[in-house]
Amino acid sequence: MAPSPLGWEEIKISIALSAISALAVALRFTSRLVKRAKLGLEDWIALASLVSISAMLSQLILWVVLGNSAKHSSALSVGEITVFNKIFLANQFTYAVTSTLIKLTIILFYRRVFITPEFRFVANTLSIGCILWAIVALLGFALQCRPLSRQWDSTVSGTCDNQIAFIEGIQGINIFLDVSIFAVPWPMTWNLHGHWQYKVSLSGIFLLGGLVVGASTYRMIAITQIEPDDMTYTIYSSEIWTFVEPCIGLVCACAPMIRSLVPVAYAATKKSAFSSSPSSSAYCKSCSKNSHMNEIQRDGCGDMARLEVPPSSYIVADSVNSVDDTVHSRRSDQVTTTSIEMV
Repeated sequence: MAPSPLGWEEIKISIALSAISALAVALRFTSRLVKRAKLGLEDWIALASLVSISAMLSQLILWVVLGNSAKHSSALSVGEITVFNKIFLANQFTYAVTSTLIKLTIILFYRRVFITPEFRFVANTLSIGCILWAIVALLGFALQCRPLSRQWDSTVSGTCDNQIAFIEGIQGINIFLDVSIFAVPWPMTWNLHGHWQYKVSLSGIFLLGGLVVGASTYRMIAITQIEPDDMTYTIYSSEIWTFVEPCIGLVCACAPMIRSLVPVAYAATKKSAFSSSPSSSAYCKSCSKNSHMNEIQRDGCGDMARLEVPPSSYIVADSVNSVDDTVHSRRSDQVTTTSIEMV
């Protein structure tokens, strides 16, 4: 049986989102290579997230083609509904893994940006919360029907819990984690010393996290609209947003690295103009010798706005091959040193 028009729409949307996610990860690794920066754990987790999203895409295509998703249950055979339920279960596991990997990618990036002990404690707490959420979700999906085969074969003797209610509960916690991850960097960002334009730029990147919160929230709304008697058809909106949410999350996780490619590309277009001018060439040489300028500033030879940070505030944050800008966050009676890695 051929997919329905809604089914084809699902496939097209999912392929487009997968392509955007793949491009974001490719640009992330390109940025690392261009900057000659050491690949961090968060980069490999981002790559693992892309692999997991690819698995979700394969499941969704099978869900539509073999499971006849987006069609009314009354029009399907028992065998087709069985296939639908099997893929539905597999998708729950994959979604939990994918969502957790993307959250950890973002949190690990925060840890490299803000190195204060207080913030790292918050980041570690969020990481533990995300891992615990994944464990609870995976165990819940595995144990919601006993035996598990009753999930797709109602003729098997056993019991099943209210699956939709459990998914709603898990999604509620997921939204809370997304909001927490979205909120934590804001106080640190605006306490940094530097140009307000830079703060706005950095905040704009973090603001993209609001899209993930919005997608998670809308997924919750879509889940509440699922009707158990006609799940194959009413699950359509939930399927779409189950795919939209992680794809947006991965793009947001890669956004800071993609941003760093902009001054590199801009500097490349201006290279000939700068090199033809003696004064510009001299300035570029002075830029390259200035240890108190960050990597992006040197790439643009002064075209980018500088962070006015006192030379005394520069420190070495870690031993990796990256250039860090260091700024001070002043609190009542102490100075907390915060390192911002220009990735």
